[in-house]
Amino acid sequence: MIKKKLKIFIAVLISVIFVDQLSKFIVSKYFYNQTINIIKPFLYISFIKHIHDTFNVIDDYHIIIGKLAAAIIVTFLFVFVLFYIKLNSNLFILSLSLLISGGISNSINLLIQGYVIDFVNIHINHFWIAFNIADFTVVAGFLLLLISLMIAVFDTIRGK
Repeated sequence: MIKKKLKIFIAVLISVIFVDQLSKFIVSKYFYNQTINIIKPFLYISFIKHIHDTFNVIDDYHIIIGKLAAAIIVTFLFVFVLFYIKLNSNLFILSLSLLISGGISNSINLLIQGYVIDFVNIHINHFWIAFNIADFTVVAGFLLLLISLMIAVFDTIRGK
């Protein structure tokens, strides 16, 4: 059972990193300095070089390396949780693999290139947000993690 869950984790991890890196490569090669209207005026695809850290909060290189080390520690904690704690549903495994793979993929770009490519742009009135596949998987993974934790709490309360 644990081997199956570890295979799910590794498959999602590799898939997300591959698809994210491939999408960033395609956007940087074929959409550099372009904006493609997908659903005007709401959804665009365009190349955005995101030099700063997550949400433009930090741009010190040593802090980025510290965050990468934290991601590695979280990965080891995940393996510990997977093997020793009963919270190992497929939803939990999927949520952690999405969270970790998105973080690793963006960290790869930050360490190698010094920036991350964002290319999905959503505009609502004067508000806009730009993100990439890794960003999306981190958010999706977090939401799924909350759901899996709530399910685990409810199951514990019900005595399952």
